[in-house]
Amino acid sequence: MKTKLKFMLAIAILSIFTTIIQAQPRMPKGPGLPPKIALTEEQKTQIDKINADFHAQMQALKAEQPSEDKKATLEKLRTEQKAAVEAVLTAEQKQELEKIHAERKAANEKRLEDMKALQQELRTYHEEKVLPVLKAQRAKLESKIAAEDQELIAELRTKQPQHRAKMEEGRRSFEVRKGPQRI
Repeated sequence: MKTKLKFMLAIAILSIFTTIIQAQPRMPKGPGLPPKIALTEEQKTQIDKINADFHAQMQALKAEQPSEDKKATLEKLRTEQKAAVEAVLTAEQKQELEKIHAERKAANEKRLEDMKALQQELRTYHEEKVLPVLKAQRAKLESKIAAEDQELIAELRTKQPQHRAKMEEGRRSFEVRKGPQRI
């Protein structure tokens, strides 16, 4: 009962942690700027034009190029767009943007460290509390299984890697038949 309660508590903590991470403020999707960067109307107009041009180029890219070339071209377009937007900003705005990026990077690194610590805690809990119980239960179960059935189970376990390989091969061939995925 205690093990079940601890496991449920660990799941609840993980869920809460995930919710907190998702609630964190993020940069707007696409090339938008954080609201802390005060833009003039002229800057807003210029950035909107840059973004509209970028969007048009993206639509054309989606329509014409095969998927392998899309990544490189997409990255090039994003780099060009970022440079064009930064060219519109003043020195103070660029400094503020760099400050925001540094704060977000630090926050992301901290979240990553926290997540790794939580994963390690869950792994340790699993190894110390869950696995011993599973092994004990398995030993009890195996003592009740007939010798013929144990041989059958052993045979099935030896075939399992082959079946997994076939399933993976089938999944890959299905992805190939579906065609290239969109970016």
